Amino acid sequence: AGQGVDFPTYFKGQGDDDFIARMSPAWSGALPATWLHRRDGSVAEFWEGGASYETFSEKVRTLLDEAAGAGGS
Repeated sequence: AGQGVDFPTYFKGQGDDDFIARMSPAWSGALPATWLHRRDGSVAEFWEGGASYETFSEKVRTLLDEAAGAGGS
């Protein structure tokens, strides 16, 4: 809260394998890795490796459209 963070965050305090498994069983641990979440916290998209601005923009717009179509929930 001292840094203005008022949303769930994650801190790796133990070994890599435990952290990776808790983040996603589909994640090999490779970086970069991206998770996009819906408003309810569920994972909408996950991928390993980089992505272009266009890819991020398209995927985020899809999620925003999905949320708008569901009444913003």
